[in-house]
Amino acid sequence: MQTDSTISKPGKTTNSKFSIAFVAGMDASTVKYKYSDKAGINIGILAGYHFNDHWSMHTGVLFTKKNYTVAGEDFQVPKNSWLANYKLAMVDGYCNMWEVPLFVRYQFNASNKRSFFLSSGISSYFMTRENYNYAYYLNGQLVTRNNNYPTGNTHLFSILRLSAGWKKSIGKSTSILIEPYAALPLGGVGFGNIRLSSYGLNFSLQIRQPSKKK
Repeated sequence: MQTDSTISKPGKTTNSKFSIAFVAGMDASTVKYKYSDKAGINIGILAGYHFNDHWSMHTGVLFTKKNYTVAGEDFQVPKNSWLANYKLAMVDGYCNMWEVPLFVRYQFNASNKRSFFLSSGISSYFMTRENYNYAYYLNGQLVTRNNNYPTGNTHLFSILRLSAGWKKSIGKSTSILIEPYAALPLGGVGFGNIRLSSYGLNFSLQIRQPSKKK
């Protein structure tokens, strides 16, 4: 006959400290809030480390395309550019880049299937392409010209990233997240050293495998 001391009890199931999330979303970008433009896209993957039920840290890589329009006075033309010889009226265009965010998240009501969270961190931009339509004055006439830059501009820790969101568990290991966010400039980016702000909404599918505690 087995006694209580010889009966093996099942281990307690806890969540892994590591998670992975697949992210997709869209945003609107602006420079000094003077113009609006069509929405850009975000898609990528994030890895997370969970210190406890409330605090976690996340990083990863996102591909993003941002569309924006810039007033001439807010576009800092490099001195060695042909544009330096003209008065710039307006610039519209887009950039493709890889974004590498690093942020911490605090989750409220972590034991519930539905919870609210706040996040704060910084992002680095690794630009792969910039395409601009320049409107400038030539002999008193407003003319336009397109330029394409397959750039390698890198802007480390150049963006402050703030977000708040809602999380819902849809299984033992899977959750969906809806996350409005703001990406605010800490410095200029791109060919024109513009101060680019973005406001968007990301949707994530997060996987955090359960593990047994002995």
